[in-house]
Amino acid sequence: MTDSPAKGEDLEALKGLFLGEDLERLRRIDEESRNPEERLRRLSELLPLALKRLERRGELNESLAPTVEAVVRLLIQRDSQRFADTLYPAIGPAIRRSISETIRQLLRNLNQALEVGLSWQGLKWRLEAWRSGMPYGQVVMLHSLDYRVEQVFLIHRQTGLLLGHVQAGGVQYRDPDMVSSMLGAIGDFIHDSFSAESDGQLGQIGFGDLSILIEQGPDLLLAVAVRGDPPGQLREQMQQVLEDIQRRYANVLDGFDGDMSVFSALEGLLEPLLQQQLKNPKGDRRWHLSMKARLIGLALMLVLLMWGVDRWWWQRQQEDFLLRLREEPGLVVTSVVEEGDRLRIHGLRDPLARDPAELLRQTVLDPGNIQLDFAAFQSLQPQFVHRRLLRATEPPDSVRMRVSDGRLIVSGLADEDWIRRFRDRAALLAGAAEIDTSGLLLSQIDLSPLQAPDTVQLDFDPKTGLLVARGVAPESWLERAKQVVDDLPGVRRFDTRSLQLIPDPSRFDPPPTVELRFDQGVLRVSGEAGNDWIATLKRKLAEYPAIRSLDTSKLVNLDEQRLEAAKTELEQLNILFDSALSFNLSDQRQLDRAAELSLELVRLARSLKRPLRIVLQGHTDSTGSFEDNRLLSLDRADFVAQQLFLAGVPPTAIRIQGIQRLAAPEHSAEERRFNRRVSFTVELLSTEADGPSGRTE
Repeated sequence: MTDSPAKGEDLEALKGLFLGEDLERLRRIDEESRNPEERLRRLSELLPLALKRLERRGELNESLAPTVEAVVRLLIQRDSQRFADTLYPAIGPAIRRSISETIRQLLRNLNQALEVGLSWQGLKWRLEAWRSGMPYGQVVMLHSLDYRVEQVFLIHRQTGLLLGHVQAGGVQYRDPDMVSSMLGAIGDFIHDSFSAESDGQLGQIGFGDLSILIEQGPDLLLAVAVRGDPPGQLREQMQQVLEDIQRRYANVLDGFDGDMSVFSALEGLLEPLLQQQLKNPKGDRRWHLSMKARLIGLALMLVLLMWGVDRWWWQRQQEDFLLRLREEPGLVVTSVVEEGDRLRIHGLRDPLARDPAELLRQTVLDPGNIQLDFAAFQSLQPQFVHRRLLRATEPPDSVRMRVSDGRLIVSGLADEDWIRRFRDRAALLAGAAEIDTSGLLLSQIDLSPLQAPDTVQLDFDPKTGLLVARGVAPESWLERAKQVVDDLPGVRRFDTRSLQLIPDPSRFDPPPTVELRFDQGVLRVSGEAGNDWIATLKRKLAEYPAIRSLDTSKLVNLDEQRLEAAKTELEQLNILFDSALSFNLSDQRQLDRAAELSLELVRLARSLKRPLRIVLQGHTDSTGSFEDNRLLSLDRADFVAQQLFLAGVPPTAIRIQGIQRLAAPEHSAEERRFNRRVSFTVELLSTEADGPSGRTE
């Protein structure tokens, strides 16, 4: 066995034999991972290479855009003023330069328009603008231009996509994508139709005073729409712009896949091509001399017209003032006298009208040159009649007054004292030949004459004169209230649709033995009454929603009492026969009484709507066999049933039944005679009887 240090040396030697250079490389990687400075050094070497690769692939802008946007947004939120101060050195000069160029161009256009504005050429151009519908300034610009670049198109040659487009201000153009497609189609048409060489290029397209100059690069096509005669250096500028764009976007154009977002900054490169040059007008000196002559003549004309205009203006001011006086309500101008520079005006004025001196102060006229002399009078114009009525009657805010065709119309709400005072005073005022107070309502009325019960609530709307009754009330009170309402002032309509009525007891025609009492929506009935009256009472209650329920716990139904009494009497009655072998009755009166009771039971059962069945049970004495006695009992029951039918008892109410067993031995002749009988059993069923009478065993 060897010691441990020796084992470690052997293991290291064995690793060196197997791993060799890989072992050394692993050691260096391990040292670099443990040293932060070494990791930062390696990262600084790799980061530029990664950024260059992303830029060549066109992915750098897309990768950095979200981060840069987030950083800029965060800086603006934290300190917007500091962010603006940081950008000021770059943005300030650009803004000033843009504003200066815009103002300079505006002054050039204005100067050009003024130079031709009063000339014969300017009149011709104005006529042209009127006929063509174009603005005059645009017509002047078109005639004064030497050339102007109106639009610039940058097109990808292989796909025909429009990568960039800019246009001059005020230029109307169609869809730029359509223009780019047309340019590609025209080039293909020329190559296919005229057997043009494959390396040939379409250089220019002309239409009237509009030309399209075309420059082509390896991947791009630059087209410029020019109006007028462009200089030769425009071609050179187009070539420089095209070469600059081709150089900047070379990596993107090599692998272009239709993504247009990478070309968002192209407008700044294309805008320098939007340029124009104005013509130098000829005959400036002659124009300036003629312009001076025109100005002198115009000044002389102005001097000659100033005096007349001044006189006319002051005269017009006086006429306008007189017109205002005549149109002002409550003022009447009777005469106007001119005394040199002074003007004297006579007239009439209602005390409620505006002061003529106030109207004079609202003008530019000198009050010292105008004398106003107005006498007092009362105007019959509606607004002044209305004002005098307001002063004399002092109506409340709820009253409205208006005058129409000499007729005073008063409406609204007021108390009885004011209405009486108004009628006394209004008749004395001028201007109101007729007074209409149909729309004048009492704001408060006394409803005590109605003597409403506690269960009735009365609501009065003074605006409409509507009196609404709610709650529960007897019919007799409603009839009396309708008569009283007709005499109440201010009530125009009595609404009782929300009133629930309680009928008078006489409405139900109660018998003398019945007492009716209404208590909190419940009609309590006590005493005795027949079933027909009780049914009639229930039907009539449906007409009165105020009666929510009916209490008949203390009401005795006489028909039910009669039904029970007749039932008891009939069940106690027996029809006796003289002998066991005959059907001779011993007492005809018993049979007649049974018929009367049966008819009474049928009538009462129908009235009470209770199904009824009368069972006739035949009996025999103990003489004879059971079979003979059973047939004899059925014959006796059937005989009695036939007699009941003849008396008017309906067959559906009768059932017959024979003996079920032999009678017990009789101990006497009286017991034997009692067994020769027909007895009665009255059944009050829950449903109608099942069928007609018949024999049952």
